Amino acid sequence: MLYAKAVETNKRNPLITDLKACELVDKIDYDFSRYKNKKASSVGVVLRASHFDNMAKQFIEKHANLIVVLVGCGLDARKQRLGSTADKAVFYELDIDEADNKTVFTELAKRFNGAEIHFDMLNRWMSKKSSLHDTVSKTNATFRFCINDEKEIEKWHSHLKHQQTYLFNAFRGWQRLGFVLSTLMSIVPVFKTSTRLMTYKIEF
Repeated sequence: MLYAKAVETNKRNPLITDLKACELVDKIDYDFSRYKNKKASSVGVVLRASHFDNMAKQFIEKHANLIVVLVGCGLDARKQRLGSTADKAVFYELDIDEADNKTVFTELAKRFNGAEIHFDMLNRWMSKKSSLHDTVSKTNATFRFCINDEKEIEKWHSHLKHQQTYLFNAFRGWQRLGFVLSTLMSIVPVFKTSTRLMTYKIEF
């Protein structure tokens, strides 16, 4: 979320610095006040953005003549956040809906040997809790797509291989979620896996 990145950037010790987000929030004629003080969402957005920035940077540094595609990213300034590293790659941004998820993964698996896919995923319990989410509940959006088994996507195509799953408690700053939520996400399985960040690789 653009607003969360802008707010984080202006903190004393930010987990992410996104000057473009600050610029856009100032320019866009939209009432962002409904998203103020939404700690859980803000921390989640920042941790995911930081993680995917790092994954993109590592991939770019290991390869030459490559393309980075950001899917369902909204107004995201990953290219600008990566600075000079991003100049070594071509960036594209796409938006897709739920029905396209399997198609996109499958088509990528057919064509791009060695590619990596980094994404976040809700479990089924969390996907039914749109009304309890501190920012999604302020919009007309709802959670739709979800999986419980992190290796479920391997069934979509034989070239898709699960590499790693990251839980929020693996990242610096995750305690900013607050004592109650961070405790629940440490000891209660359904909370712990409510949101996961995954890495898949395409291997022929």
